[in-house]
Amino acid sequence: MTTKISPDQAMDALIAARPDTDAIDQSWYIGRREQVLRQVMTSPGSARAATPLRPRRPRWGLVAAAIALVAAAGLFIQVLLPLGAPGSPQAAAALDRLASVVPAKTPIPDGTYELTVYQEAGQAESENGLVSYRNERSTWLASDGWAWVRQTGSDAAYHLFSPIPRNYDLNLVPADPIVMEAYLRARVMGSNSVDEALFVAAQDTLRFDATPAATRAAALRMLAGVPGVTVAENVTDPQGRPATEVRFVDEKNRPGVVQSVFLDPSDAQLLAEVDIVDGVPSYTCVYTERRLVGSLPADVLSWLGTERTPKHFR
Repeated sequence: MTTKISPDQAMDALIAARPDTDAIDQSWYIGRREQVLRQVMTSPGSARAATPLRPRRPRWGLVAAAIALVAAAGLFIQVLLPLGAPGSPQAAAALDRLASVVPAKTPIPDGTYELTVYQEAGQAESENGLVSYRNERSTWLASDGWAWVRQTGSDAAYHLFSPIPRNYDLNLVPADPIVMEAYLRARVMGSNSVDEALFVAAQDTLRFDATPAATRAAALRMLAGVPGVTVAENVTDPQGRPATEVRFVDEKNRPGVVQSVFLDPSDAQLLAEVDIVDGVPSYTCVYTERRLVGSLPADVLSWLGTERTPKHFR
């Protein structure tokens, strides 16, 4: 029996069957897209092997044993490249120096909060084009992971939340740069390329969230092998503080864009984040304060209280 439906009914059925956009993003992340593309283009039925979109590093399955032996001796396998070039021995050595000074992460004592303050300025898309903004954000992080936030400036707000795990959690991965990179390459999402997503993942470990020292150190060492990453020592951050700058550049996927993090060479603490587009800063974030405090400010308490229930006020 044949069932006839009108064009409107057919369109309604198509719309109802269309998957949710967020669900697609969650399941079709960057790492999986690249993996499926490589499988399809190199399958026996293909007319010819695909030309890679960009140079690929050796597959981990072929070199893992050799790398593990060298890593156990505290060394790095590097291709000899000019000073400061991505993957150079100099960049690896600079990142190793940063990793070696990461301090042990002490638990936040009960009844106290880890206060982090940063100031950010940049541009955002709006109905009228790009608009400039400037904010100061203070975060009080409790020992159980709940965070109270006060934001002043262009986008004033109060928030109370417990950080939501991303599609990956580096705290669950052995603190080994090789294992960490392989884990991330299969899972990262939300960037223009896997290499950029690895840079962002390492950057995330350096922010205010409680991350074990070994994980932070491994994330820094991992960057030594990520294409597009370079390191400059003995520089200053936007506030003139001594710093080591770690940059990521990908001219193919983000032409004219330079993403930088500035780290304190004495303890690898994150000092600033700067994005430059065509030579002009498009986003600047400077961390001005990190310390333990014994209480929440009165205005934060009046807006958010102490009950562990997510809240948001603007």
